[in-house]
Amino acid sequence: MIDEKTKQKVKILAFWDKYGTQATEDAYKVKRRTLYLKYKGYKQTMAVSLKSISENT
Repeated sequence: MIDEKTKQKVKILAFWDKYGTQATEDAYKVKRRTLYLKYKGYKQTMAVSLKSISENT
């Protein structure tokens, strides 16, 4: 089950991808550094998830 905090992170990252850094900073009151840290954490999480899925098949 995905918790609300994770859903919010994905929502912010999707907004960032679509509208850019300045719009995301204004809309969600987050700094550029925070966006890059969230993106880095998201990529690592997805890599681990994909690795575990491929090991199970």
